[in-house]
Amino acid sequence: MASLGTFLILSAFVMCSYAAVVSVAGARRGSRRLIESGIGAFYLVCALMTAASAVIINAFLSDDFTIKYVVHYSDSVQPWFYKITSYWGGLDGSIMFWCFLLSVFGSIAIYVNRERYRELIPYVVATVSTVEAFFLYLMVVHKNPFTTYITSAPADGNGLNPVLQNYWMAIHPPSLYTGFVGMTIPYAFCIAALVTGHLDDSWLRAVRRWTMFAWLFLSFGLMLGMIWAYEAGGAATGDGIRSRTARCCHGSRRRHFFTR
Repeated sequence: MASLGTFLILSAFVMCSYAAVVSVAGARRGSRRLIESGIGAFYLVCALMTAASAVIINAFLSDDFTIKYVVHYSDSVQPWFYKITSYWGGLDGSIMFWCFLLSVFGSIAIYVNRERYRELIPYVVATVSTVEAFFLYLMVVHKNPFTTYITSAPADGNGLNPVLQNYWMAIHPPSLYTGFVGMTIPYAFCIAALVTGHLDDSWLRAVRRWTMFAWLFLSFGLMLGMIWAYEAGGAATGDGIRSRTARCCHGSRRRHFFTR
Protein backbone atom coordinates (compact mmCIF):
# COMPACT_ATOMS: atom_id res chain seq x y z
CA MET A 1 0.00 0.00 0.00
CA ALA A 2 2.74 2.48 0.98
CA SER A 3 4.83 1.54 -2.05
CA LEU A 4 1.86 2.15 -4.33
CA GLY A 5 1.23 5.57 -2.79
CA THR A 6 4.87 6.60 -3.16
CA PHE A 7 4.88 5.41 -6.77
CA LEU A 8 1.76 7.46 -7.53
CA ILE A 9 3.25 10.63 -6.03
CA LEU A 10 6.54 10.17 -7.87
CA SER A 11 4.69 9.49 -11.13
CA ALA A 12 2.59 12.63 -10.63
CA PHE A 13 5.76 14.69 -10.13
CA VAL A 14 7.30 13.32 -13.34
CA MET A 15 4.11 13.96 -15.33
CA CYS A 16 3.81 17.50 -13.91
CA SER A 17 7.33 18.31 -14.99
CA TYR A 18 6.62 16.85 -18.42
CA ALA A 19 3.37 18.83 -18.77
CA ALA A 20 5.09 22.12 -17.91
CA VAL A 21 8.00 21.65 -20.32
CA VAL A 22 5.98 20.23 -23.22
CA SER A 23 3.27 22.90 -22.97
CA VAL A 24 5.78 25.74 -23.23
CA ALA A 25 7.64 23.96 -26.05
CA GLY A 26 4.38 23.40 -27.91
CA ALA A 27 3.39 27.07 -27.56
CA ARG A 28 6.80 28.28 -28.74
CA ARG A 29 6.87 25.96 -31.74
CA GLY A 30 3.20 26.33 -32.57
CA SER A 31 2.79 22.55 -32.26
CA ARG A 32 -0.75 21.56 -31.38
CA ARG A 33 0.39 17.97 -30.83
CA LEU A 34 2.78 18.99 -28.04
CA ILE A 35 0.18 21.25 -26.46
CA GLU A 36 -2.38 18.42 -26.42
CA SER A 37 0.26 16.13 -24.96
CA GLY A 38 0.85 18.58 -22.11
CA ILE A 39 -2.87 18.87 -21.45
CA GLY A 40 -3.22 15.09 -21.42
CA ALA A 41 -0.28 14.80 -19.04
CA PHE A 42 -1.95 17.16 -16.57
CA TYR A 43 -5.20 15.17 -16.78
CA LEU A 44 -3.10 12.13 -15.87
CA VAL A 45 -1.70 14.00 -12.86
CA CYS A 46 -5.28 14.50 -11.67
CA ALA A 47 -5.95 10.77 -12.01
CA LEU A 48 -2.73 9.89 -10.17
CA MET A 49 -3.47 12.27 -7.28
CA THR A 50 -7.02 10.94 -7.02
CA ALA A 51 -5.65 7.41 -6.77
CA ALA A 52 -3.02 8.47 -4.20
CA SER A 53 -5.73 10.14 -2.09
CA ALA A 54 -7.80 6.96 -2.22
CA VAL A 55 -4.77 4.95 -1.08
CA ILE A 56 -4.07 7.15 1.97
CA ILE A 57 -7.75 7.24 2.98
CA ASN A 58 -7.90 3.44 2.68
CA ALA A 59 -4.77 3.22 4.85
CA PHE A 60 -6.52 5.24 7.58
CA LEU A 61 -9.74 3.25 7.36
CA SER A 62 -7.94 -0.10 7.40
CA ASP A 63 -5.61 0.93 10.28
CA ASP A 64 -2.44 0.39 8.28
CA PHE A 65 0.04 1.25 11.01
CA THR A 66 3.03 0.39 8.86
CA ILE A 67 2.69 3.96 7.54
CA LYS A 68 4.10 6.58 9.91
CA TYR A 69 1.57 9.23 8.97
CA VAL A 70 -1.31 6.90 9.88
CA VAL A 71 0.31 6.13 13.25
CA HIS A 72 0.76 9.82 14.04
CA TYR A 73 -2.81 10.90 13.26
CA SER A 74 -5.07 7.89 13.81
CA ASP A 75 -5.71 4.90 16.05
CA SER A 76 -7.88 1.79 15.96
CA VAL A 77 -10.74 3.23 18.05
CA GLN A 78 -10.99 6.58 16.26
CA PRO A 79 -14.38 7.13 14.56
CA TRP A 80 -14.29 6.58 10.81
CA PHE A 81 -15.24 10.20 10.13
CA TYR A 82 -12.14 11.48 11.91
CA LYS A 83 -10.03 8.79 10.27
CA ILE A 84 -10.95 10.32 6.93
CA THR A 85 -10.30 13.87 8.15
CA SER A 86 -6.91 12.71 9.45
CA TYR A 87 -5.93 12.82 5.78
CA TRP A 88 -5.29 16.56 6.24
CA GLY A 89 -4.56 16.33 9.98
CA GLY A 90 -0.80 16.82 9.51
CA LEU A 91 1.56 18.68 7.20
CA ASP A 92 2.35 15.67 4.98
CA GLY A 93 -1.28 14.92 4.24
CA SER A 94 -2.18 18.61 3.95
CA ILE A 95 0.36 19.07 1.15
CA MET A 96 -0.99 15.98 -0.56
CA PHE A 97 -4.59 17.19 -0.22
CA TRP A 98 -3.48 20.56 -1.62
CA CYS A 99 -1.94 18.80 -4.65
CA PHE A 100 -5.11 16.76 -5.15
CA LEU A 101 -7.34 19.84 -5.15
CA LEU A 102 -4.99 21.74 -7.46
CA SER A 103 -4.94 18.87 -9.96
CA VAL A 104 -8.75 18.72 -9.97
CA PHE A 105 -9.26 22.48 -10.26
CA GLY A 106 -6.56 22.79 -12.90
CA SER A 107 -8.07 19.98 -14.98
CA ILE A 108 -11.53 21.56 -14.82
CA ALA A 109 -10.22 25.02 -15.76
CA ILE A 110 -8.18 23.63 -18.66
CA TYR A 111 -11.02 21.48 -19.97
CA VAL A 112 -13.57 24.31 -19.87
CA ASN A 113 -11.32 26.92 -21.50
CA ARG A 114 -9.10 24.89 -23.83
CA GLU A 115 -11.01 25.84 -27.01
CA ARG A 116 -11.96 29.39 -26.09
CA TYR A 117 -8.48 30.49 -25.02
CA ARG A 118 -6.19 28.41 -27.22
CA GLU A 119 -3.23 30.80 -27.00
CA LEU A 120 -3.39 31.07 -23.22
CA ILE A 121 -3.98 27.43 -22.28
CA PRO A 122 -0.40 26.14 -22.87
CA TYR A 123 0.96 28.69 -20.40
CA VAL A 124 -1.93 28.06 -18.00
CA VAL A 125 -1.00 24.36 -18.04
CA ALA A 126 2.67 25.21 -17.54
CA THR A 127 1.98 27.56 -14.62
CA VAL A 128 -0.40 25.22 -12.79
CA SER A 129 1.95 22.27 -13.44
CA THR A 130 4.91 24.22 -12.03
CA VAL A 131 3.00 25.08 -8.85
CA GLU A 132 1.83 21.48 -8.55
CA ALA A 133 5.33 20.13 -9.18
CA PHE A 134 6.73 22.31 -6.38
CA PHE A 135 4.41 20.77 -3.79
CA LEU A 136 4.92 17.29 -5.20
CA TYR A 137 8.67 17.82 -4.90
CA LEU A 138 8.22 18.65 -1.21
CA MET A 139 6.38 15.37 -0.75
CA VAL A 140 8.84 13.27 -2.74
CA VAL A 141 11.92 14.68 -0.95
CA HIS A 142 10.79 15.84 2.50
CA LYS A 143 7.16 15.13 3.41
CA ASN A 144 6.10 11.81 1.92
CA PRO A 145 2.90 10.74 3.73
CA PHE A 146 3.60 7.11 2.76
CA THR A 147 6.87 6.78 4.66
CA THR A 148 7.03 3.45 6.52
CA TYR A 149 8.93 2.13 9.54
CA ILE A 150 12.31 0.49 8.97
CA THR A 151 11.81 -1.71 12.03
CA SER A 152 8.56 -3.30 13.20
CA ALA A 153 5.47 -1.11 13.11
CA PRO A 154 3.57 -0.24 16.33
CA ALA A 155 0.40 -2.14 17.16
CA ASP A 156 -1.70 1.02 17.38
CA GLY A 157 -1.50 4.69 16.49
CA ASN A 158 -1.28 7.87 18.55
CA GLY A 159 -4.66 9.16 17.42
CA LEU A 160 -5.69 12.54 16.08
CA ASN A 161 -5.13 15.50 18.39
CA PRO A 162 -8.32 15.83 20.51
CA VAL A 163 -8.47 19.54 19.68
CA LEU A 164 -8.79 18.60 16.00
CA GLN A 165 -11.57 16.08 16.66
CA ASN A 166 -14.20 18.71 16.16
CA TYR A 167 -16.89 18.98 13.48
CA TRP A 168 -15.93 22.56 12.59
CA MET A 169 -12.27 21.68 12.35
CA ALA A 170 -13.07 18.74 10.08
CA ILE A 171 -14.50 21.04 7.40
CA HIS A 172 -12.46 24.18 8.14
CA PRO A 173 -9.18 23.09 6.42
CA PRO A 174 -10.84 21.78 3.21
CA SER A 175 -12.74 25.06 2.91
CA LEU A 176 -9.57 27.12 3.26
CA TYR A 177 -7.59 24.85 0.95
CA THR A 178 -10.34 25.11 -1.66
CA GLY A 179 -10.10 28.89 -1.49
CA PHE A 180 -6.31 29.08 -1.52
CA VAL A 181 -5.91 26.52 -4.29
CA GLY A 182 -8.73 28.11 -6.29
CA MET A 183 -6.71 31.35 -6.43
CA THR A 184 -4.05 29.49 -8.43
CA ILE A 185 -6.32 29.45 -11.49
CA PRO A 186 -6.63 33.27 -11.82
CA TYR A 187 -2.89 33.48 -11.17
CA ALA A 188 -2.16 31.00 -13.98
CA PHE A 189 -4.33 32.91 -16.46
CA CYS A 190 -2.67 36.17 -15.40
CA ILE A 191 0.80 34.74 -16.08
CA ALA A 192 -0.42 33.35 -19.43
CA ALA A 193 -1.80 36.76 -20.42
CA LEU A 194 1.47 38.48 -19.53
CA VAL A 195 3.57 35.95 -21.46
CA THR A 196 1.40 36.04 -24.59
CA GLY A 197 0.80 39.78 -24.49
CA HIS A 198 -3.00 39.41 -24.37
CA LEU A 199 -3.45 42.22 -21.87
CA ASP A 200 -7.05 43.08 -22.71
CA ASP A 201 -9.88 42.09 -20.40
CA SER A 202 -10.98 39.00 -22.35
CA TRP A 203 -9.09 36.55 -20.12
CA LEU A 204 -10.76 38.04 -17.05
CA ARG A 205 -14.01 36.36 -18.09
CA ALA A 206 -12.32 32.99 -17.67
CA VAL A 207 -11.18 33.70 -14.11
CA ARG A 208 -13.92 35.87 -12.62
CA ARG A 209 -15.99 32.88 -11.53
CA TRP A 210 -12.89 31.14 -10.18
CA THR A 211 -12.01 34.23 -8.17
CA MET A 212 -15.50 34.48 -6.72
CA PHE A 213 -15.55 30.72 -6.03
CA ALA A 214 -12.23 30.89 -4.17
CA TRP A 215 -13.27 34.07 -2.37
CA LEU A 216 -16.47 32.40 -1.17
CA PHE A 217 -14.63 29.39 0.27
CA LEU A 218 -11.95 31.53 1.90
CA SER A 219 -14.69 33.51 3.64
CA PHE A 220 -16.54 30.32 4.59
CA GLY A 221 -13.37 28.70 5.90
CA LEU A 222 -12.52 31.82 7.87
CA MET A 223 -15.92 31.72 9.54
CA LEU A 224 -15.59 28.00 10.37
CA GLY A 225 -12.10 28.60 11.77
CA MET A 226 -13.38 31.32 14.07
CA ILE A 227 -16.15 29.05 15.39
CA TRP A 228 -13.69 26.21 15.98
CA ALA A 229 -11.08 28.45 17.61
CA TYR A 230 -13.48 29.90 20.16
CA GLU A 231 -14.97 26.46 20.92
CA ALA A 232 -11.66 24.65 21.23
CA GLY A 233 -9.19 27.03 22.79
CA GLY A 234 -10.21 30.64 22.90
CA ALA A 235 -9.55 33.53 20.56
CA ALA A 236 -5.79 33.04 20.28
CA THR A 237 -5.96 29.52 18.83
CA GLY A 238 -6.34 30.47 15.19
CA ASP A 239 -5.36 34.14 15.08
CA GLY A 240 -2.44 33.60 12.68
CA ILE A 241 -4.39 31.52 10.18
CA ARG A 242 -7.44 33.78 10.35
CA SER A 243 -5.39 36.93 9.80
CA ARG A 244 -3.56 35.46 6.79
CA THR A 245 -6.82 34.24 5.30
CA ALA A 246 -8.42 37.64 5.88
CA ARG A 247 -5.56 39.34 4.05
CA CYS A 248 -5.97 36.94 1.13
CA CYS A 249 -9.71 37.63 1.03
CA HIS A 250 -9.08 41.37 1.15
CA GLY A 251 -6.51 41.16 -1.63
CA SER A 252 -8.79 39.11 -3.88
CA ARG A 253 -11.65 41.52 -3.22
CA ARG A 254 -9.52 44.48 -4.30
CA ARG A 255 -8.34 42.64 -7.41
CA HIS A 256 -11.91 41.77 -8.32
CA PHE A 257 -13.03 45.37 -7.80
CA PHE A 258 -10.31 46.87 -9.98
CA THR A 259 -10.85 44.34 -12.82
CA ARG A 260 -14.61 44.57 -13.08
